[in-house]
Amino acid sequence: MIEINTLGFAAASDPNRYAGIYQVVKGLTKGKTYQVSLAGMLRERTDNSDEDAYRYEILWGYNSGADADWANLDFKEYVPIKPIYLRTAPGAYSTYSVKFVAPADTVTLFVMAHKKWATGARELDADIDAISVAPCSTGSSGGSTSCTYVVKRGDTLSSIAVKYGTTVANLASLNHIKNVNVIFVGQVLKVPCSSSSGTVVKAPPAVTPSEPVTPGLGSEARPTTYTIKKGDTLSGIAARTGASVNALMQANGISNANRIYAGQTLRLP
Repeated sequence: MIEINTLGFAAASDPNRYAGIYQVVKGLTKGKTYQVSLAGMLRERTDNSDEDAYRYEILWGYNSGADADWANLDFKEYVPIKPIYLRTAPGAYSTYSVKFVAPADTVTLFVMAHKKWATGARELDADIDAISVAPCSTGSSGGSTSCTYVVKRGDTLSSIAVKYGTTVANLASLNHIKNVNVIFVGQVLKVPCSSSSGTVVKAPPAVTPSEPVTPGLGSEARPTTYTIKKGDTLSGIAARTGASVNALMQANGISNANRIYAGQTLRLP
């Protein structure tokens, strides 16, 4: 369990408090795809559900090599673990998995809790369990590698296909799904790891990439904004506009790629 508390402060305390754990992971293969999985639950000492739903969050990240500098991570991403329970009335653990390409043979993996606001007399308990790093498997036939994805509320097979750069037909075949319109929350799906979509996280490149080309626009002027529609995901928008998920997040000040809403206007980098 990771705890952050401001119990000694009746009034406001410093914002953006972090606490967490790290582990140096050796024996990886640089360039190979791995899957990080964990289970988590957020609990607070007193009920503050009338405040920001994202007042407490969990994030994961890594540094290349044996580098414990948590303040300057090579990569970090917020984990969609909700809701926030009362400390004395815990609920079910949420599960999360993500794949990443190892930037080196050794990485330092971090899991941290984040208390966003300057609020006093608070206690956050972040229960983290079942953290694992596993190589994505390769079939004996020499086919593409596969990882897993846990279905969340609001997911469709088509949105998951876009997220992993594959097709609905391929996902249905991988998972023996007869009706592509029937999937359920908590279902574990096999997904391809070889995709270059935003769900495969990589350390940022050392050089600035060239200006992305928007498919289908030809020589027309490239749009500078996009208005989010119901059912959109950031990875789907990235695929359609020729940008990367990380570039969209940086251009729009987005800290959690899973938190966008219909009607929101995004700047396109």
